[in-house]
Amino acid sequence: MMILTVILIAAASSCCYAIRTDKHCTILKTKIVNEDDNGQLYSSESKCYCETSERSATRRGLRRNLSGEGRSIIAEMIDLDPSICDEAVSSETIVTSSDGFEWDSAANIISTPIGASIISHHGWKDLELFSQNDQHLIKTRHKTILIVRGKYIDQETTPSEDALRRDLLGVGGDGNTANLSSHYETCSNGKLSFGPVVTGVDFNGYTSNNSVITVNFDDSSVTGNSHNTVRDAMLTELGTNPESKADHIVLCIPPGTGDSWVAYSYVNHWLSVYNDDWCDNPFALIRELGHNLNLAESVSMDSSPDQSDIMGLPYSFSPSEICFNGPNTYQMGWYSDRHVDFTSRNLIDTEVSLIGFVDLDKSDESMIIRLSSSSGIDYYVHFNHRADYGSDEGGDQVLIASKDTLPLDYGQSILLVKLNAGEEYIIPNFGRSGDLKIQVTELGSNPRKARVSIKTKLNSEDTVASSSIFWDR
Repeated sequence: MMILTVILIAAASSCCYAIRTDKHCTILKTKIVNEDDNGQLYSSESKCYCETSERSATRRGLRRNLSGEGRSIIAEMIDLDPSICDEAVSSETIVTSSDGFEWDSAANIISTPIGASIISHHGWKDLELFSQNDQHLIKTRHKTILIVRGKYIDQETTPSEDALRRDLLGVGGDGNTANLSSHYETCSNGKLSFGPVVTGVDFNGYTSNNSVITVNFDDSSVTGNSHNTVRDAMLTELGTNPESKADHIVLCIPPGTGDSWVAYSYVNHWLSVYNDDWCDNPFALIRELGHNLNLAESVSMDSSPDQSDIMGLPYSFSPSEICFNGPNTYQMGWYSDRHVDFTSRNLIDTEVSLIGFVDLDKSDESMIIRLSSSSGIDYYVHFNHRADYGSDEGGDQVLIASKDTLPLDYGQSILLVKLNAGEEYIIPNFGRSGDLKIQVTELGSNPRKARVSIKTKLNSEDTVASSSIFWDR
C-alpha cells in the first residue's frame, strides 16, 4: 500500500556546483561510526541521504538515464525538515520533485526544493511492490555478497582479496574460525546465510572471483578526497545497478580519506562502506549488515550498549558466541513458530515456558513473548541460555526489552531488566487491566528453560514488591 502526502519543504540553496538529478529521491538513513583520539568508537547522529541518479539530455528533455550513462548518487539531504527525516522509512520513503533536485557534487549534498512530495511505502513485506533489486529485505534465505577493494595510484585497500574471502565468507579458511557468513547461519539456525557471488559474474568489465573484485583507478589519487567521493567512484566502476547481481555490496575504501571514520551502512539497503582495515573485521560487517537488514542498535537503561545483543556491542568484542536479543530476533522472523504474542486487549493471566535460542532442537516450547501495550510500546521476554552461543551479559537469565516501533520496523530496543528465579518486573499502565507483572517462577534444567508468569490486575503489595527489585538492579 502507498500513502501519498504532499509537504512543503524549506527552500533550496543554490550552488555553483549544482547538477540536476532525477526527479525521484529515495531517502536512506545511516549513522557513521567514528573513532576518537583514545580509540573509542561512537556513532554520529542519524542523517538522511538521497539515493538518486544524474539526469542526461535526450531529445525529449531531461529524464533519468535508464541506460546507465547517468551516475548513481548518494548524498546528504539539506533543507529537509528534521521531523520528516525522523519519520522517514529508510529505502522506502521517496521524495519527488518535478524539476529534480540540485546536487552539489563538491560538497556531496542535495538541496530539497519547495513543494516536493513525500511518498511513503508501507507493508514492505509484500514483495510485489518492489523490484528484484529489493531482495535485501528478505531475511530467510541464502544471500550473496560482493566485496569490492580499491586500487589507486597512491593507495590500495590493505586487506588482500584472499584475506577478505577467508575472514568474511570462510572461503579458504580452516572451517573453525567464526566469520560473517557462519555467524548469521548459526544465529538463524540455518535460515539466513551469506555466500559468494558466482565466479564469472561481470560488473562493468570486472569479473567476480569468488565474490571479491578490485577496481582500478590508474590515474586517480585517494589522498585529499572524502570517503563519499571515493565511494561514489568505486560504485560507478561497477556499472549500472550492481545490486541486481549481488544482494549486498561491501565497499572497502583504501586508506587516505581520513582516519576518524570507521564504517557505515544504509538502513534497509544493500550497501555498506568500511575504512580500509575495518573491512576485514567480521564483527563490523555483522553489525553493519544488520542495519542493511533493518535492525537498529540496542541499548541498556543508562543508554550504554546492550551487551546481550550483537547490535549493541562495540566492534572490539569477539562476535563468535553472541547473537541477537529478543526484539531483533523476533524482527528477523527466524523462529516465528516459537513466538507468543499478547496485546493489552487479549491478555489474561498465564504462564509460559521459554527455552533459549540455542536449544531449538531440544524442545518444542516457546522462545519469545511479545507483549503489546496500549501505549504503543512492545515488551519482549526471552530466556538467554548461555551455552554454545549466547551472551555472558544476562547469561541464564530472563531478559525483558522494549521497543516503541512495530515488530518488523526499524527501531532501537532497550534492555530493561535481567531476572533470576523468583524475581519480577512491573510494566506500569500496560492497558485496560492496569499494571502487568512478569515473574520468573522457575529456572529449570535438562533442558535448560525458564517458566514465566504473566499476571494482570495487580494489588498494591505486588506493585511495591516488584518495583523494589527493579530499582535495586
